[in-house]
Amino acid sequence: FLLMSRPLKAEMFRGAAGQYRMLATRLEQRLREHRMAMSLPAYKADTPEGKLKRKEEYKTFSEFFSNQYRIVLTSQSEMKYFPPAVMVAKWKLEKKLLPSEIDQPEVDRTISA
Repeated sequence: FLLMSRPLKAEMFRGAAGQYRMLATRLEQRLREHRMAMSLPAYKADTPEGKLKRKEEYKTFSEFFSNQYRIVLTSQSEMKYFPPAVMVAKWKLEKKLLPSEIDQPEVDRTISA
């Protein structure tokens, strides 16, 4: 592990970042779906059917997040290299670690002196 080249470490890190980006996308989509479902009149109704629909939605919501948690643990176990926290902090101060256009399109990525 210690003899691993920098390009290989960088590629491993990029791979893990890609997995987390996909995870974030899945989570955002599921949250949107849940919000939309819970706003429908059928889910809001204080009837046996409405209560059943809410119960089923919460169950599938919970199962989804449990599955995503397992994916995170697997991704973390596969990722053997993370840059030391000191290096990441230094990169942030030097503005070498800028937000991704994909993850945060609203953030200004220009480097000002």
